[in-house]
Amino acid sequence: MKIDNKLLVVLGILITLLLTYYLYYLFKKNTLTEGFTNNKDIKDSFGNIIFNEGIENVKDNTIVMLPGRFKITGLQVSGDTDETVSSTYKVYIADNEDDIANPDKRTLLTSNKKGKNVFNMDTFYNDPLNFEKEGVGLFIGKVLLITTDDNNSDIRDIKPLPSTLNIKVLGLDPFALSFQDYDKMLSLSPGDKDVKVGYIKLNIRDSDNSSYRIKYSNTIDGNSNKFAVDGPNRLAFYANTNNPFIFFSKPIIVNKIHITNVKNNNNNQLSNTDYTLFGSETISKRDRANFKLQQQSFDEKHMIVDGEKCPNVGEMINKQLQAQQICEALEYKDKARNKKLAYEKDKIYLGKLAKQDQEIEELENIVKSLIDRKNNRLDNNEGSNIDNLEKEMKRIEKIREDAEKHLKNNGKSPADLRVKLNLDPDFENVKKASSF
Repeated sequence: MKIDNKLLVVLGILITLLLTYYLYYLFKKNTLTEGFTNNKDIKDSFGNIIFNEGIENVKDNTIVMLPGRFKITGLQVSGDTDETVSSTYKVYIADNEDDIANPDKRTLLTSNKKGKNVFNMDTFYNDPLNFEKEGVGLFIGKVLLITTDDNNSDIRDIKPLPSTLNIKVLGLDPFALSFQDYDKMLSLSPGDKDVKVGYIKLNIRDSDNSSYRIKYSNTIDGNSNKFAVDGPNRLAFYANTNNPFIFFSKPIIVNKIHITNVKNNNNNQLSNTDYTLFGSETISKRDRANFKLQQQSFDEKHMIVDGEKCPNVGEMINKQLQAQQICEALEYKDKARNKKLAYEKDKIYLGKLAKQDQEIEELENIVKSLIDRKNNRLDNNEGSNIDNLEKEMKRIEKIREDAEKHLKNNGKSPADLRVKLNLDPDFENVKKASSF
């Protein structure tokens, strides 16, 4: 009987272990299937993707036009680097193109909370302590200028940026909640009651950007209308495995939420297991009053089609035309500004070359003057023609000897014997001092 009891205990332990292992296997399988392996926290990816594109034909700088005015919460610039291009860069921000070109009006971004203003290629900068101070964004604007690291004073030593840059910028509306506010939010499970949602974490397995559109309804409106949340990218939100969060600048009151993945013109609605809501279950009277005010403002500008709030078509067309005109104007200004910046750098470089040419010319004049002085001294030196003087003196001596022989042979002395010295003008002083 005791043996049977022991066997039962052993069998019970084995069954427990097998059941535990099976449950663990199911959990891992479900985790991998549903994509719950992404354990990123909002501090690893704080902010919405507001720009994620590649820019080609880059030289010393490039302009990034953001889709609106945002406070920057994250930044990454990537490119193929080698010894001929720069592996570091600087970033400025301003509200418009004129201000970004003005050193007095643009703001220089820092890469850490110690105030360092140089960024490294391929590094993702997303520390909330660097981009916020006491809950307020430090770098707010519409235009970014990414330029070479010009800390070196010699312009000839500044390396250009990689010709192709992949730029990712994260941000939120200037008056959005702070990181501390979002970080305090808890996970939610919407049911019969409304909840206040501040951000969403998507369970994504695709590393490429996907576009998501979000609509919601609540009991305040009787769930009769679906309200759209406008994202920064053509009214949608971008997300991927590295950036799986969608933040709302103002928390929304949700009873039912509809998240659609817009990819290749296919609208795939996410199920409840594809995302997690974060926020608060407490909804104050002020929150409900604010929603009603927003709803009233929304109704004045939009119409309802099949229970969904849709933007006015005429207004959309006008905005599209205005956006197209603005883009064309910005593109023209961008080209003009790039040419102006290149001209200024060339002007500085040519100025330095001109100064060097002037210094070289002055040095050549000094050397030429020294050579001329040396030649003049050689020309004016009487001793340098001593060989000619000796030859002339020998000729004169020979004439005198011939004259003496002639006198001896004829026995007569000429009355007047003149000997002409063929001396150069330089030897006139020698002639005067001579006894001949």
